[in-house]
Amino acid sequence: MVYHIHVRLNTEPAVKRTVCLDSETDMDRVHHVIQAAMGWKNRHHYRFTQGNSVVSLPDKMSRPGERHAARTKLSDCLKSEGDALWYEYDFGDEWMHEIVLAKIVDDGEQEFPLCLNGNGACPPEEIGGVRGYQSVVKVLGNPKHPDYLAMKAYAGDSFDPDSFDVDAANEKLRELDVFISQAEKEKDF
Repeated sequence: MVYHIHVRLNTEPAVKRTVCLDSETDMDRVHHVIQAAMGWKNRHHYRFTQGNSVVSLPDKMSRPGERHAARTKLSDCLKSEGDALWYEYDFGDEWMHEIVLAKIVDDGEQEFPLCLNGNGACPPEEIGGVRGYQSVVKVLGNPKHPDYLAMKAYAGDSFDPDSFDVDAANEKLRELDVFISQAEKEKDF
């Protein structure tokens, strides 16, 4: 089966993606799909939570009872349309993404994973979470702000909080294994 999932980052302005992927995808790969579709750089730890259930990759930060992400399938977590879970990326910045199973369809001829649509740019890494991102958006919205040039340099000259390029997201998804390999080399942990 193919799942269409809505991924919504807890920010204003809204950052959302709709992604379709095989329901039997393991949760570690789901993490990488979200990273690529959202525009993150995969530099930090992550976990999925659903009620009291936690799915992550085991490491020194793991808690007893957590399920192994590489051994847990998306269909183990989301079974019916409307089911939801949380994806947390970067435990310092605490980027919380709500994931909702929007639609279940029969397998088709389409290559997966695929980003169907979205809006809003992914926040820059190491920006300080939601509050830091809101500050970036506020400063970049006012070219007369005293921190405008420094923030523009940090976020990147082309950063626009309202932009999203679905074709660029799908290019990353087509090259997901390359993205994963490169990101693994650059991780901070």
